[in-house]
Amino acid sequence: MTQGHDQSRCIDRLIELGGRSVSQSTLCKWEMGAVHRLDEETARAISRYCEESGLDIAAQLERALTNEPILSERQAHLIDGFANRLAQGPMTDAEVRLAQTLLRSVGL
Repeated sequence: MTQGHDQSRCIDRLIELGGRSVSQSTLCKWEMGAVHRLDEETARAISRYCEESGLDIAAQLERALTNEPILSERQAHLIDGFANRLAQGPMTDAEVRLAQTLLRSVGL
């Protein structure tokens, strides 16, 4: 995140870019995954900062704005499969048990 800037300069730049409530503590916690949701102004300021710095953290920003977990490709396929199955009607008890086992096996 702070490529080319120290943390205090990074925070100053984020504030200049519209991140009104950004702090060094919040930014560090977000980068480490301890803060999952950022206010919209801060997330947009981070996005602009990354664009001008040439950094790519699109997945992190998406999670910060939506508060939705980022899924691996395997997890996403599994979720899509369950959604398609549920579109056909309720799952049987055996299907529910299988779904629970599969979800646990991929960390969900």
